[in-house]
Amino acid sequence: TDEPWFPTKTGDFVELSDGAIGTIALQTPEQVVLDTRGGAQKTYSTLTFLGLNPINYSVNAFAVFASFGIDYACQPDIIRTIPDLLHGHIIKALEEKEYGPDLIELVVDFKEAAASSLNILIFAKFPGSQASNYFALSRFLQQAAVDACTKYDWGIPFTQITLHQADKPKTGLCVSST
Repeated sequence: TDEPWFPTKTGDFVELSDGAIGTIALQTPEQVVLDTRGGAQKTYSTLTFLGLNPINYSVNAFAVFASFGIDYACQPDIIRTIPDLLHGHIIKALEEKEYGPDLIELVVDFKEAAASSLNILIFAKFPGSQASNYFALSRFLQQAAVDACTKYDWGIPFTQITLHQADKPKTGLCVSST
């Protein structure tokens, strides 16, 4: 049969359910050694490693998601104009970086009307060969969105709290009759 013995191979970029993320440095029938993103090595028995349900970003393709909020002042343009402009801006930014040629798919669309912002979903799909850039790509999408906001003068909201100060009650209105 063509069934692989492992869901990973040396050099693959993986994420485990225990939160560990890194590159497979060594794997044998007895152990798997992970070079973590922080630089340390983490060793697992093979059964433990497999029990942590590895997500292998190096095989096939993976997607990076970002959610980005824009000010409600942009409401008239949030459905079509802003997603289209942001899509073009991100494409151009990716082309200027080493990521551009590997982009498989980019979706930029209105996601939701939140409490203090109109949120846009950014979905970018890349081949497994870019797996080691998973976190850099996530940050890059946010950076490109901020850059587009600066270029197009779209406000980036921040959470606001409105306080209401009630008038003092008039004497006698809140007195208990007991």
